[in-house]
Amino acid sequence: MPESFDFDLTLIEIPVTVGGNKYVLREADEETASMFNNARLKGIPVKDSEAVGLPEDLGGLQSLLVSRCLFPIDSSGEPLPSCVRRDTVKKWPARVVKPLYIKAKKISELDDKEDLESLKKQRDDVAEKIKELEEVEEETKND
Repeated sequence: MPESFDFDLTLIEIPVTVGGNKYVLREADEETASMFNNARLKGIPVKDSEAVGLPEDLGGLQSLLVSRCLFPIDSSGEPLPSCVRRDTVKKWPARVVKPLYIKAKKISELDDKEDLESLKKQRDDVAEKIKELEEVEEETKND
């Protein structure tokens, strides 16, 4: 029998209150997940075309994900169509942003497996992308 998929497209939403204002923390859509993952890759330190560590700018990642997953609630109790501005989230205390970030990652299934095998694969993928970009850059210089 062929494999079958049946997905419910209802987004997970969690009510949140920050400074007396009501919001809903919504699971990341694919656009947000892509932005988050791209930002995470850009923060990986590289030496001699190889990844040598984990992302350094976790604070930037936190405000990015929280702002894209947090929606204000209007007077009728419905979420507004636009998410909270990143500048707003950056002004909040870290003790507020961090738990929202952790929860957004969890409900969006953006948590990384951090076993040795997956970390080596991430390192190799990044090293390959860097090598490709360096080759393109070298070809451009020679033209």
